[in-house]
Amino acid sequence: MKVDFTESFQDFNLLVANAKPRGGTLLFDAISSASDNLIKLRNKYPNVILRILALTDGEDTGSHTSI
Repeated sequence: MKVDFTESFQDFNLLVANAKPRGGTLLFDAISSASDNLIKLRNKYPNVILRILALTDGEDTGSHTSI
C-alpha cells in the first residue's frame, strides 16, 4: 500500500486499521522511495523530524533495490 505523508494521527490509524496483507512486498523499493521523499521534505523544511514506519512481515519478495 502506498500512501502520502500525513500529519493526522487519526488518518494514520484509519490506514493501519484498514490495511490488508496482499503479498508481493517490495520492501526495499518502498524504503528507498520513502527515503528519497524524506530528503525532499528535509530540503523544504530543514527542522522537520523525519521517520519511516514500515509495517511488514520483513520479507522482500522482488525489489529492484537492494541493501
